[in-house]
Amino acid sequence: MFSQIKRLVEREFSGQNAKEPTAGIHGHDRWSSFSQYRRSGNYIAERMRDYGLERIELMEIPADGETKYGDWTMPRAWDVEQATLEILQPAESARVLADYQQEPPSLAMWSAPTPEGGVEAEVVLLPKDPKEEDYRALDLAGKIVFTSQHAGSVRGAAARHGALGVISDWPACEDDALAEGVCWVNAWVDHHGWGFLKIDTPIFGFAVNREKGAHLRRLLEGGERVVVRADVRSWLYDGAFLLPTGVIPGETDEEVLGYAHAYEYGAEDNAAGCSLLLEAARVLGKLVRNGELPRPR
Repeated sequence: MFSQIKRLVEREFSGQNAKEPTAGIHGHDRWSSFSQYRRSGNYIAERMRDYGLERIELMEIPADGETKYGDWTMPRAWDVEQATLEILQPAESARVLADYQQEPPSLAMWSAPTPEGGVEAEVVLLPKDPKEEDYRALDLAGKIVFTSQHAGSVRGAAARHGALGVISDWPACEDDALAEGVCWVNAWVDHHGWGFLKIDTPIFGFAVNREKGAHLRRLLEGGERVVVRADVRSWLYDGAFLLPTGVIPGETDEEVLGYAHAYEYGAEDNAAGCSLLLEAARVLGKLVRNGELPRPR
């Protein structure tokens, strides 16, 4: 029986069919904003309709930073229009370090907005593995910290000491394979996990590659006073996650649930998982409708 099912599935399964939705889903999710997540949810629901699933629903789950499901608190919704980071001083070293429209993961998810027109602030270099006394000694109020550690690991202490934001070149600074990349940061909280809640301090964060990080570090270690302009046009609000669902009807009301993880950066993980689940549903549904497989119990 299993060999027969395997032959049927192998004949019908399409790698190209699985590839196209991967690109479609990631095309939305790569922006890490809830307006794009909504488009992604609708895109997935449309694929379910195209693939013959029934009873398509788009459930809405609160994203308000306070609603609890068991021991899990839902993060706040977040959208962003644009975000840039550029060196202003020293003038001879001026350059753009990050641009969200060019590279979405260069902006930490849930980054707080700056005042209109951006904010100009001095950059302070954090020592490796900073301790509480290091944060106090640096007088971070109104400044931006630069670190070679994961931005999320220093964010809570930096915010507590009055920093406006964080810049990080981790892991590009130490991993040759990732030297040209930037780290997507979604753990943007004071201390409790990863999803931004109403109790968290709003600050912004940027990720840069190895070359840009080295440029910034040379200036700071050389004793230069470095001033940057950060311009973040984002907003935090009470919104919702869309949860698209569809059904291959069985003989009874019992359900077997297959699920995949959307709404995160990563074509090789989240988008591909969703796409493969969609392709599995398409294949099984078609084989059932054609009478080649019995309707599931």
